[in-house]
Amino acid sequence: MPNPHQPSHYRHDIDGLRAIAVLLVVFCHMELPFFSGGYIGVDVFFVISGFLITKIIYRELQEGSFTFRHFYIRRIKRLLPALVVLLAFCAVAFAATLSPHDLEKFTASMVWVSLFAGNFYFWIHHGGYFSENAKEAPLLHTWSLAIEEQFYFIWPIALLLLIRLLPLRVLPWLLLIALAVLTYASELALNYSMGASYYLLPTRFFELMIGAVLAVWWNKLPMPGKYFSLVVSIAALASIAFFAVTLDAQSRFPGFNAFYVCVATAALLYCGQQVHNPIARLLSLRPMVFIGLISYSLYLWHWPLLVWLNYRGIELSVIGLVVTFLTMLLAAWLSWRFVEQPFRKNTFSLKRLTLTWFAAPVATLLMVSYVTQHYQGFPARFDYQTVEIEKALNSFSNVIRGECHSSFRQRHQQPTTDCQLGDSDAKKTGFLFGDSHANHFTGFLDNVGKAAGIRITDYTMDQCPPIFGLSWGSSSYRAQGCKQRNQQAQKFIKYQNPDYVFLAASWPHYRSRFVFRDGVHLLSAEEIEQEVYEKKRETMLFITGFNAKPVIIKDIAYAGSHDPKCTLKNTMFSTERNCLLNHNHNTMMINIIERLASEFEDLYVIDAKQFYCDGIYCQAELEGIPLYRDNDHLNHVASKLLGTLYLSSGAWISPSP
Repeated sequence: MPNPHQPSHYRHDIDGLRAIAVLLVVFCHMELPFFSGGYIGVDVFFVISGFLITKIIYRELQEGSFTFRHFYIRRIKRLLPALVVLLAFCAVAFAATLSPHDLEKFTASMVWVSLFAGNFYFWIHHGGYFSENAKEAPLLHTWSLAIEEQFYFIWPIALLLLIRLLPLRVLPWLLLIALAVLTYASELALNYSMGASYYLLPTRFFELMIGAVLAVWWNKLPMPGKYFSLVVSIAALASIAFFAVTLDAQSRFPGFNAFYVCVATAALLYCGQQVHNPIARLLSLRPMVFIGLISYSLYLWHWPLLVWLNYRGIELSVIGLVVTFLTMLLAAWLSWRFVEQPFRKNTFSLKRLTLTWFAAPVATLLMVSYVTQHYQGFPARFDYQTVEIEKALNSFSNVIRGECHSSFRQRHQQPTTDCQLGDSDAKKTGFLFGDSHANHFTGFLDNVGKAAGIRITDYTMDQCPPIFGLSWGSSSYRAQGCKQRNQQAQKFIKYQNPDYVFLAASWPHYRSRFVFRDGVHLLSAEEIEQEVYEKKRETMLFITGFNAKPVIIKDIAYAGSHDPKCTLKNTMFSTERNCLLNHNHNTMMINIIERLASEFEDLYVIDAKQFYCDGIYCQAELEGIPLYRDNDHLNHVASKLLGTLYLSSGAWISPSP
């Protein structure tokens, strides 16, 4: 998040660097080619902000002129007026656009954003930064603003204490050690939670620290020479461009990847002081400086505009993209000229600023959010069909099943017969295990179990396919956790001896990046297929060895970039968007299931796609009910509907082909 703060000697090249940062973010969010990693622009901003703010604080602390009152007056004047104006505009624009449930989430997010805790809200309610539902959160981008403000509540106090308690010659070295520890901790945290690592301060602290460390070392470093600064600047700028092009939504981030970007940014800041540096001169060109000056407002306004267009299903042509970008620039300039600039130049007391731009907006937004929650997003704005469609979309099997479904952090939970599907009084028993795709079939199996007289225990966990002995995960650590989880499923089968074992998952495919063998990451399609087949066969042998019938549930059609709310938005906005999906086929699992079916006579296969897919396309709805809740999961209402259709087809379980 851009956070400009001019030092005593103004440097045009820093505004140019801000321009690069904000354009990377904007072009990434506009989904332009070659900018899949443009989100690193936020990390560039973090370094710039940490450098400039620390330079001011460090100088004032040494001079004895630093006061928290003046510091926070500057912060409030710089950030809050533009943010509050944006919130006011968004409240009006999205109140007339969002569905009832989405309006509830939006008004709640405004409260969190106004309290500089938006990063927690978006982590809790949207999970990953690149999840599909995150594209419809108008204030998602303000997570970075929360990170910076949380940093500035901690950093001045920490720096003040360090200066008072330590000799000045020790401080720079201590900060370097702390920086190394925090960077390694950020990389390590990615093994536990990618979402939390992306959104929360502890794993982002090192990025602002890189700028802060540069500021503390500034007067101890020699002035870079002309040729040295040119070579280093070119290498640094090329590094930023490289990561902007090569990183994507699947990359490990922040961690070491963010560290490389931040070091490159620090190098540009350091070398930019050399007046004969051509890269610094390039960054100091008037168009670059102009965009840098409005970068904070541009960052604030670009994302809500994109969300508004996306939510209404407006697809942009090349001309549309150009017009949208120019509209962003205009909104940013207006905000900078008539909101940012006047407040930066005028004098206000801390009390007046706090009451006007913090306390009053927070109180207003709390009231707005309370009324919106109380009236459940004002569903009377829409007809009955629209409201029912949205209820289906927001029926989440993982929420409905509660502790029967686990996140990775809860992987040590044991299977329990308290988690029951189907006929609770039946003598026949079943056991469902697998990942979140097994969880989204709980509605399906609940209907099947009731009709067939089976009492089914469900035991599911995110990103853990039901294949015994398979090392599967985004890291070797997570792969080991999945193996341990499946070992607990093995024990349940062994000691509870169910009649049926249902296995469902987002099954591995040829492009899977998560398969390990003996700690080695498998990349070739042949190795991946062979490893999955062998472990899947061992799983079948284990299940049939205890006289249970294995039932494999094939995966749903992956929706890709399809909007799961397509049906809802057609009814909301009276449009006729094409909601069909491409029928994609997991060729690897088709081959593996065919091989297993020829070996195991008792193996059954369920394929729910038969009810909404043909050879080419898949429906996004059945009987007026949308099938998906995101691009990769069924909603619970649709899951139960598919179970009913399966039963009405004449058999509760179909023999495998």
